[in-house]
Amino acid sequence: MQGSNSANWQEEVYTHPRRLMTSLILYTLFVSIAGCSNVNCQVAQPPTEAPKPPGRMVDIGGRRLHLNCTGTGTPTVVVENGGGSFSIDWVLVQPAVSQFTRICTYDRAGYAWSDPGPLRDLPEQIMADLELLLRLGDVQPRYVLVGQSIGGLFIRDYQRRFPEQVGGMVLVDPTHEDHNAYIIDGKPKPIPFVTREELQQFQRNRLANHPAITIPLRVGSPYDRLPAEVKPVRLWAMTNYAKDIDVSETPFMAEGQREETIALRNQRLSQKHPMGKIPLIVVTNGQNALKAGLADLSEGGEAIAVPDSCHEVQICSPTVVIHAIEKVVNSVRGTR
Repeated sequence: MQGSNSANWQEEVYTHPRRLMTSLILYTLFVSIAGCSNVNCQVAQPPTEAPKPPGRMVDIGGRRLHLNCTGTGTPTVVVENGGGSFSIDWVLVQPAVSQFTRICTYDRAGYAWSDPGPLRDLPEQIMADLELLLRLGDVQPRYVLVGQSIGGLFIRDYQRRFPEQVGGMVLVDPTHEDHNAYIIDGKPKPIPFVTREELQQFQRNRLANHPAITIPLRVGSPYDRLPAEVKPVRLWAMTNYAKDIDVSETPFMAEGQREETIALRNQRLSQKHPMGKIPLIVVTNGQNALKAGLADLSEGGEAIAVPDSCHEVQICSPTVVIHAIEKVVNSVRGTR
């Protein structure tokens, strides 16, 4: 199964690791970092010191998370990143969305500027952290949650736990719980069907034969499409992320992730539209019937396919994501 060393359940296709022009102009107000001045350059050397965060650091009880909110209006859009991704990866989307409502991006514990938590990418911790961050950061519900890749699973989990806080959702090429698999007895087995014992054996084998962790030397595709000023910052964040990988944590994260996929699958199959009539748009990278089917989580769900885009649709096709968010925001405003 492909994906980052820390997030074991990455999407199989994720191999890693009208407002668009205004968005680029407003970027200079979003973050100011010295770095590569040539827009075509792949990478500048990462900053020798931690760059100044574009947002603010919020203490959630002994540790701080980075929260970057821009714009005004309700509902507030809250963005959940994919695995191995950062708040700065939404720079082509956030300034444009901030023209019609408030939008908050953040970094999960152990990512970019955010302090590490007990375990990186443990679902229970992510949900508890996010709820605390929004509450203590004075970000009031109802929210329009936006989640990309594995972040799609995380925001579905948030909606499952706190349905009264969520007014709408946008899933950006989301991970589907039935699409990812561990290799069990030489064959791929979807995570929700893997038993606890099978997962334990898988993790023992993985820890015994774990590939060497490599430190990135450049910003690769599609992140090379980010503004030049962002690339050194992303390289800094990627480097710190890789250096902090602790393979001994993976069995604990994997069990938490297995349990969450089971819960989400059970919710999805519990009834025809388990999220009711919540405004929901699923944006997929090309035609993907399994992912598009997540639109059925809501009676009013809609699927949008983006031909020839990439998994990080917010980078390769940001205008599509901006318009999807705006449509859901307007729908939520109309239902109040």
